[in-house]
Parts: sequence; structure tokens; C-alpha cells
Amino acid sequence: MRSLPIAHRELIVAGRQSWTYHTRVLAAVLLTALSAVLLGFSGGGSIPQGTFKIVSSTVFAACLLGGMFLSADSIVAERRNGTLGLLFLTPLGGFDVSTGKLVACGIRGLCALLGILPILAVPLMMGGISGTAFWTTSLGLLATFACSSAIGLWASARSDSAPAAYSLALLLLLAFCALPPFLGWMMRESALFPPDFVLHVELLSPIGSLAYGWMADSVATTGRNRALFSAAISLSLATLLTLLAARQLQRNGRRDRPRQSEAKPNSNAGATHARAHQPSAKNVLTNPFARQYAQRISRTRALEWIQTLGLLAFAGFQLAAFTLPDRTAIPMFITAMLVAYGLHVVFKIRTALAAGAPWFEEIQQGGLELLLSTPLNLYSLREGHGQAVRNHVSRQRWTLTIVNLVLCLNLIDQNLDINDATIRTIFLSLFLGGILSLWVDLPTLIHGAFLHSLRQRKLGSVLTRTLLPVILPPWCSALALFICGTNGINDGEMSVLFVTFTLVQLVVSFVAATKAGITLNLYLRTLATQRIESAPTTVR
Repeated sequence: MRSLPIAHRELIVAGRQSWTYHTRVLAAVLLTALSAVLLGFSGGGSIPQGTFKIVSSTVFAACLLGGMFLSADSIVAERRNGTLGLLFLTPLGGFDVSTGKLVACGIRGLCALLGILPILAVPLMMGGISGTAFWTTSLGLLATFACSSAIGLWASARSDSAPAAYSLALLLLLAFCALPPFLGWMMRESALFPPDFVLHVELLSPIGSLAYGWMADSVATTGRNRALFSAAISLSLATLLTLLAARQLQRNGRRDRPRQSEAKPNSNAGATHARAHQPSAKNVLTNPFARQYAQRISRTRALEWIQTLGLLAFAGFQLAAFTLPDRTAIPMFITAMLVAYGLHVVFKIRTALAAGAPWFEEIQQGGLELLLSTPLNLYSLREGHGQAVRNHVSRQRWTLTIVNLVLCLNLIDQNLDINDATIRTIFLSLFLGGILSLWVDLPTLIHGAFLHSLRQRKLGSVLTRTLLPVILPPWCSALALFICGTNGINDGEMSVLFVTFTLVQLVVSFVAATKAGITLNLYLRTLATQRIESAPTTVR
């Protein structure tokens, strides 16, 4: 028998599909446009080096999240459709299945990454960076994507629902990226550990392969060796997690149906927990589909842990900013801002999972066809879907509103000494914009998840398209502000730009929500009918 037959088949299938080539071309075009903007408008004497750092950072973020989003639903989808057990009726083992799924999920991202690497070489041809820095950084990006994909695969093998898989993968990914630098910082502050040991702890994070890859040189080999060590750690973790996923599949792969306790997330003990935390849910959810949908929203324990730890970290840094003297308070304040931004991103991911995963699974399992035959029309389904999601994330939304209000209190803190009107305007636009985004982005996520669940065939594509309108604009605004800052924009103009870009983000989110809502109003029944007619026959 051919070695790794599933991987071989997935490569043949991917080679025959047009998106394999379209993804590569699209990624190259986007990175080319970004590089052209940076090279055309960035000031300073080190334009190629700055362009290389910004573009490689963007690709690093895409590799870090893209691999996880592509692979976290791979095995869960087979288990949800009841086809995973069929694979183990053959002579295939857990390693064959895990590697095949890893190849199937990673081929699109790998093609996109290979299309991007020539764009990264443009600063190399301009003489801004060394060839060693380019190749070392490229290897670090490949290792990061492999590690992220393996994390998603392992989480998918251990989970029986898509929200649980995505939340577990995100928790492990954040721990892998953030925990080593945090431990290294604590060790440096304590001065009880030798510097070499602290450095090796920090290099456990894939961020080390990117940061030291920029400093790699063919003459001074310190940066190159550290970047290669960090990349080797990422590749080793990817191999280990793939083997662990294979072992998990070998032990439990023949159980192709979710367990009773996890197939119905809020039944028995889960339902007791839901009633304990939402005593007024029956009074709030007046729509019958909203009550049914609320029961299908899985508890994402990993995301709950992320939010709890993030709130504790925010409280600690914020307390330090209020009590410590000014020189120490300012870094604590900036760190608290970054933690708050991370909590906003986690909230949006959690909302997208709650809005997209149960509805997507309902459609995949034939529930949409059944719902169309009931007196409950599609517009009532849409209304109930929105009610259930808003009720599910209500507590987290109010908590983050309080977090942003606490950040606003820093503007009157004497230790920080924020007296300049321009700086106050910038911070106030950030914090108030964060509060407004919590309310404006929610319809975008709800309508987008409902619409893309009817259009897309993979849950990863649903989540990606749902999150892009609310996550991409802030990044574009930050990039635009960086470009303006490097061109000598004065403080008064910068404050106006901050307010303008904040309003633009809100407008983009509002337009995306309105567009999705209009599409659903006009073509909801058409999309639902087409989805039923084109749905594959599921194994019962």
C-alpha cells in the first residue's frame, strides 16, 4: 500500500482545484500592494528594513492564526458527519489520518505562504537586509505555520465540537506565544536566573524566530543561531502534536459520533450550569428558535479561561499603573491597554463561534431542511439566532465596557501625567471607540455568521469571513497611522487621524452588517433552498 495514502489523495485533489492557485495569487497581490505602500510613503533612511519588518510581521500574524483556523475543524467535521469511523474500517492508522488531515488543511496556507516569500525578498534586492536574515525569517514563518496547524489538528482530535476545538487551539496558541516571553520578563526582573537560561526560555516562543530572524547576519551569527533554535522548537512542537493527535485518533477514532454529554453541550450538568448562570434566559428569549439555539451553543471552557486570566492580568497591570510612580506606571498602563485589546479580540472570536458554529452544524446535519417544513419561517429563525447570541455574550460585552471605562480613568491619573490635550484625545478615541465597537461589531458578527453559514462549506471559512470585517480594519488603521507617523505628521494632525480612523472602523463594521442584513432580507429563502439542494448526503 502507498505510504500516507490520505495525504497523497489530498494533494491530488488540491492540485485539481482552482482555489489552490487563486489563494497563492491573492496573497501575493495583497502583500505586493502593502510593500508598495510602505516603500512609497514611509520616511526615514532604512526604508527596505522597515518594510521587511512590517510585511514579515503581517505574514507572521497570518501564519499564527491561519493555520489554527484551517485545521481546528478538520477532524471534528469528520466526526460530526459520521465519516471518521469509516476511515478506521480500512487498514489506515491514526498517523495516516492525522497527516492526511494536516496536509489537507495546510496546503492552502502553504501555497499562499510560498507565493508571499518572493515579495519578502524585495527588500533583499534593495540592499536593506542580508540574505541570511531573509532565509532565516522565511524558515521561522514556515515553522510558525506548521506549529499553528498542528495545534489546531491536536485540538480537533481531542474535541467533539467545533467551538471546543477552536477555543482549545486558541488557548494553547496564546500560551505558546505569550507564556515564554512573560516568564522571561519575570526571570529578568527577579535577577535570580542566569541570562543564558532566561534567553532560552524566551526562545521557546515562535516570536523569537521572527525577532532574531531580523537580526540574522552571515558574519555575526548570534541572531541567526537564536532564530534557528526558536524555529526548531516550533517544528519539534508541531511534530509532537501531530503524533499526539495520531495517538488520540488511534485510541478513539472509531467512535465517529460525539458523546452524549458533548453532542448536547447544555444537557444534564451543562444545562444545570447554563440555568445557574442565565436564570432569566426564558424571560429574555421569547423566540422559540432562540431557546433551542441557546441550548446548542457549546461552553468554550478554554476561551473562558483566556478571558478570566486576561481580566486578572488587566486588573494587575492597571492596579500597578495607578499605584506606581510615573516611570514605572506608563509601561504598566501600555501593557494594560494591550491586554484589553486582546480581550476584545477574544470576545469577537467567541461571538463568531457562538453565532456561526451551532447554525453551521444545524445546516450540515440536515436541520435546515427540517426547519423549513415547520410553521416557523426563516425570518423568525434569523430573529431567534440573533436573540440567542446577544444573550450569550451579554455579560462579556458589559465586562469589556467596564474595562474600557477603567482605561478612561487613566486620563486623570496624576502618576501618568497625561496633560497634553492631543494625547488625551488620542487615548479617549481609542477607549470610547473600543466601547462603541463592542455594540457596532455585534450585528456584523451575527448577520455575517448567519449569511456565511449558508454560503460556505467549511466552518473555518465561515469564521474567517465573519471576523475579517471587524479585525482587519483596526490593523489597517494601525498601519496607516504608522505610515503617517513616519512622515512627520504633527501631534494635532495625528489626533485628528486617530479619531477619523476610529470612525472609519465603525463605519466599515456598520456597512458590513447592513450589507449582510439586506442580503438576508432579499435572498434568505433562495440561499437556504440552494444550500439544501446542493448539500451532500450524510452518513447516518
